[in-house]
Formats: sequence, structure tokens, C-alpha cells
Amino acid sequence: MVPPPVLLQPSYVITFELMLLDKSLSSASDWVYAWGAFPLLDYDLQVNNGWFKLPLILGKYISRINKFKDIEGRIKRNIDEWVANLYIQIWSLRVEECTGHKEKLTFRIPEYQWDLIRIG
Repeated sequence: MVPPPVLLQPSYVITFELMLLDKSLSSASDWVYAWGAFPLLDYDLQVNNGWFKLPLILGKYISRINKFKDIEGRIKRNIDEWVANLYIQIWSLRVEECTGHKEKLTFRIPEYQWDLIRIG
């Protein structure tokens, strides 16, 4: 879910965290193994749509990294900080595709076309 178009800012990003989960019922020992960030908006200030690849960086999210070139710089300086690539698909849903109420939103994910995947 994203804000309405009039409230979107060019600096908005989607942050992903790869977590190592504790097998017990307590989540106190869960920890972030890697993280990645992706811009919400494209160069036309429209919400990104499509398939994307983004690198995951070892460790917890670092707030002082505020440019994507900083992420690239970390990987160039030390390849061991790169954990993996995360492949994502972003698409827009029409309002009528969503049902539910204020606390819970339900939507149907369209059938996936496996033959369209091109990785690499």
C-alpha cells in the first residue's frame, strides 16, 4: 500500500529485510541478516511497475546510506558485504480488486506466468 499520488515524494523507498527467525515462539532472538532498498517512484515520478533486481547488503539497515550509489560503493569496496540479489515484481491493483475493511485488506494475486521469467 502506498500513499495517494498527490502525497508521494521522490525520496520514498521500499526497504526489505532478510531475517533469521528463531524457531521458538519467542521472537526476541530473531535478527536481520541482510537488507535492501528500492525506489518507490521511477524517473517520471510514477510508482514503479515491473520486474526488478536489487542487492541485499549484509547486516542491519544503515540509515546514513541514503543514495543508491552508496550501496553500490559498499559492494565495490568489499564484495563480502553483498549477500544475494532479491528479485521482485511490483504492480498496481485497482481499488475494485481489493476487499476488506480498515484493519484488514484482502486482495487476489493474479495467476503467475512461470514461462515469462527471465533471470540473469
